[in-house]
Parts: sequence; structure tokens; C-alpha cells
Amino acid sequence: MSVVIAAYRQLAYLREAVASALSQTFSDFEVIITDDSGSDEIKAYAEGVRDPRIRYQANSTPLGIARNHLAGYRMARGKYIANLNHDDKWSPTFLSRLVSRLEDNPSVNAAFSEFWIINADGSVNSQRTDREVACAGRGGLPEGIYSGDKFLVRGTMPMAMAAVFRKAILSGGPFPRSVGGAYDAWLSFLAARESGTVAYFPERLTYYRTHVQSATDTRGFQNLRECLFVLRRVLKTRTSAVDRRILSKNVGIMAGNFAAFLVRQRKPKRALPYIKLSVSLLRSPKNLVALAYKLLTSALNRNPVVCLHLAAVGCFAFGAAGFGWGAEIFPVAVKDWMSRDEAERRNAGEVLQYQGKRSVSSARFALTDLPPLPLVTFS
Repeated sequence: MSVVIAAYRQLAYLREAVASALSQTFSDFEVIITDDSGSDEIKAYAEGVRDPRIRYQANSTPLGIARNHLAGYRMARGKYIANLNHDDKWSPTFLSRLVSRLEDNPSVNAAFSEFWIINADGSVNSQRTDREVACAGRGGLPEGIYSGDKFLVRGTMPMAMAAVFRKAILSGGPFPRSVGGAYDAWLSFLAARESGTVAYFPERLTYYRTHVQSATDTRGFQNLRECLFVLRRVLKTRTSAVDRRILSKNVGIMAGNFAAFLVRQRKPKRALPYIKLSVSLLRSPKNLVALAYKLLTSALNRNPVVCLHLAAVGCFAFGAAGFGWGAEIFPVAVKDWMSRDEAERRNAGEVLQYQGKRSVSSARFALTDLPPLPLVTFS
């Protein structure tokens, strides 16, 4: 069993993460710390921990999130691997519960549990935790073994913060550089390939920390672009009509969000391919109206007068037609122009993160009946 900690600064959090790993009731494992920051403090700490299970490697040049994790996977000597973000931590029974599921079920590619969301100071955010579980569609889901596709198409397999997977799944395919911060989404894809199964454990056994220096907060739309890359690859492999419909809508939502971001950054040429992709996937009139509204308000830099004007037009045009779409656009428009750019940037990360990485729902631009879009968490 190998525990991979892809470290990048933040020594105080790293100490907590390592301590939680070494306190596991399951003891047959190694802890691999791959340091992408070149920090002398982290090196001194790792080399000073008096536990033979600790292995430390400093990257000669920065590798980035995905490649830093991959470096740890290549060092792994165990047949199972678990990611432990350097700013997260585990409950003492996490490994014993999940490893036993894999040992008892040789055909299962990965096992994962629920998790708590904690604040920077370590306090539990129960409200947000409950919201994330509901957003992911796992509320009330019983313990058991499921098709990996059940979670893959909805992006709700927390491979970055609450899972143990077989090292063997890494040998069946490439690990593209473009995966970046969406490495956990790619791991979900690998675990679900060829009708792969996964074991689900509903108990909350890990603690996922959200703070202003986390990769989700600092990489915002870069994570969105990388997750979009993964989901497009997944979409190409799906044959089920239901899976393709769900994935198409999710990819369309993400492409629309990213296009709106580029439009707001005054980069319309770069936004055009994402607009075309979103339009090709969000084919219903309601979804296209929501996309058009999002792009227009982004182009007009969220001017409150214009936003309210557009909302009023929407109310008249669509409300008069008997569809009631405009009535949904109006209240969202008011909230939309009141939010600040910084707040939206962080919401964008949350959109990525049911996945934790802050997750809410992409329905921020899908103003009608689009379902929440929980995505795998990046930390």
C-alpha cells in the first residue's frame, strides 16, 4: 500500500496530513512525499520524521499537479495507492476500511468513502459538506459495489481526497499532460474503463480542506479547462445514450462557463471554439437562452442596468410565450450583477469542485432546469 502526498509548500498543513497517515490503524504502507516546491523546510521536515515508512523526493524542476502525482505513482511499491493532499487529513480507520474492500473484491478497481469539508483552521463545515453530498447525488446511497460509470459520468468519484485504487489501473492507458489539476477526474476515468467497478463506503472518513491558497482557489479556470479536457475524452468513449446525454450537458455547461470567462477577459477569439462546443451540446432552447444570457452579461462586464434590461426582455418574451423561462432569468440576473468578479472567480472553482474544489452547481449559468454539475475535486 502506497500513500502519495504531492506536496507544494504549506508545511503546517503537511505536518497534519503526514500525522494522520502515520496514525492509521492499518500499518502496512509507505508514505511518498513528492515535493514540487523545492522547499528546504519540507525537505528538512520529511528527512527528520523518524518513521521508516516515509520516502521523500524533491523534483529537480517543477512538474505541475498531474506530473507531481504521477512521479509519486511511479515510486509506489504497493499494489494499492491513495492520494493524500498535503492540506487534507484522514481519520484513523480510513485505510483499513477501504483496503479491506479491495482485498475482499479482487475485481473492484477503487474504493472511496464520503468526506468532511473543513475550513482553513480545521473546523468542520457541516452545511457545505451536506450540500456537496446532495450535489453529487450520493445522499442516502447505500454501501456497496457499483459500476464506475455511475459516478464517472456525473463526476462524483472523489479520487483526490477519499479513495484507494489499484496501481494496476495506471498501466492500461496514458496520463496526458493536459490533465493537469483534473488528475483525479482522469483517475476516475481509468478506474471505470472496460466496465470497471468501484466500492462505495458512505461513512465520512477523510477531511478535505478549503482555503485561499488551495489549488482550486488559485487555479480557478485553469482547473475548469483541464476538467473539460478530461470530460471530452470520457464523452468519446461512452456508448450508452443516457451516459452521453448527461456528459454532453455537463461538457456543454463547462464549455459555456469557460467561454464566458474568456469573453469577460476580452478574448473573444479564444472563446469562440468553446461557444461552438457549448452550442453543439446544449441543444434545447432553454439551455441556449441561458448560455446566451451568460455570454451577453459577460461581454457587457456585468453592467447592472443592462443585466436588468436583458432580464426584463427575457421575462416578456419567454413569459408571454407561456414557457416561464424569463421568470427564472430575472432573479438570477439580479444576483448575477451584484456579485463581484473575485467572488465569481472563487465560485468558478467551486463549480469545479463538488469536487470539492468548492462546488456548487454550474447552474449559475444554466438558469433553467439544468441539474447541478458536481465535478471531481482538485486540491
